[in-house]
Amino acid sequence: MSGTVTIIDEGDVRVHSYKAPDDNINVTTQLIETPGRLVAVDGQIAVAVADEVVEYAKGLGKPLDRLIITHE
Repeated sequence: MSGTVTIIDEGDVRVHSYKAPDDNINVTTQLIETPGRLVAVDGQIAVAVADEVVEYAKGLGKPLDRLIITHE
């Protein structure tokens, strides 16, 4: 994985913060994990890095319920 993931665990809710590598403008994607689903906040710019986020999310084994885009 070329990006880095930081996890904040608050019991039933975990936030997985994916930060793209420095050469991809440090774009971040937040994956909010609840007991039954995932919510993604913001996507990635580079396709290869976006693919990493998708694979990471699939590895959590829960359906992606929605994607929230906060800015361009």
